[in-house]
Amino acid sequence: MRMPRMLIPWMAAPALAAAQPMTSERSAALAGAERAIVEGRWDEARETLDDLARAIPVEEPVLAARLDLALRAAGIDGVRRIDGALPPDVVSAAAALEGRPALGHRSCVLLASVAVAEGRLDEASRLLAKALDAMPWDDRSRLRRMFLDLERGDTAGAALAGREMLRRFSRCPEILFATGRALLAEGQAEDAAALLSRLVDLRPTDAEARVLLGAAGLALRRFGDAVEHLRVAVAVEPTPDRAAILGLGLVLAGRPAEALDVLERAVAEHPGHAPCWNNYGVALAAAGRLPQARDALLRALAIDPGSPAARANLADVEALMGGGR
Repeated sequence: MRMPRMLIPWMAAPALAAAQPMTSERSAALAGAERAIVEGRWDEARETLDDLARAIPVEEPVLAARLDLALRAAGIDGVRRIDGALPPDVVSAAAALEGRPALGHRSCVLLASVAVAEGRLDEASRLLAKALDAMPWDDRSRLRRMFLDLERGDTAGAALAGREMLRRFSRCPEILFATGRALLAEGQAEDAAALLSRLVDLRPTDAEARVLLGAAGLALRRFGDAVEHLRVAVAVEPTPDRAAILGLGLVLAGRPAEALDVLERAVAEHPGHAPCWNNYGVALAAAGRLPQARDALLRALAIDPGSPAARANLADVEALMGGGR
């Protein structure tokens, strides 16, 4: 189940630049360039920063501003990996900043965005940890790191960070979502359901939150509640993944006829989606239609030969059929 929910942008405020002695004239020029960056006057900002960069040595805040400008101009938001190589301006600006012997808070935040764009999530997490060492009250970076930890598979760390942040931001949707997701992955479905229920109260049509709350309900064997949340998710934003889990929920709730209705439509609309075929096979088996279930599971394996769920389900169906004879 894919849940791309990292919503916190990288853009660090100019006021967070690392402290470094600058003349009043250069400080004023940098402040003007920073304003131009924020306001989208990138050519003006670039001209000023190029002038400032001619000094030897170049101050870290100038290098950070150049990277900030390059990232914004390239449309790199720091929350997802980009396709292809980084633009040359970003590469050169990042290399100049990385060469500094000690990096301040803002520099670490910006370099973390570069690392995310390249898919180097471990490095991005390390840089955000360093930024938080320099500025522990930066909750934006703390939340970014939490989402990174989820993507890296460090659900225990994400859950711990989320619980701590919820003490101060008990109604923040992004923190509720990320902490609930982490707790669910850690097998703490009851705690996850409590947080996700709060999120759904705040955002009743949040499809991703409904899916997670439905998954928590399935784990807790509250099948009726789970199905209702999954139905809302499918109604708000239908996807084959959501249809697949809704169909499974209906099977577990003892409603195979309804499951077949959902999953027959799903495999017709998404014939290349292996989870839909797998769960369709499960629903057919629950309805006692074993030969059709076997065919559906074979179709799932033809699409995704490495699916352990489809392979296990096929073995169960063939056992029920007497070894498939």
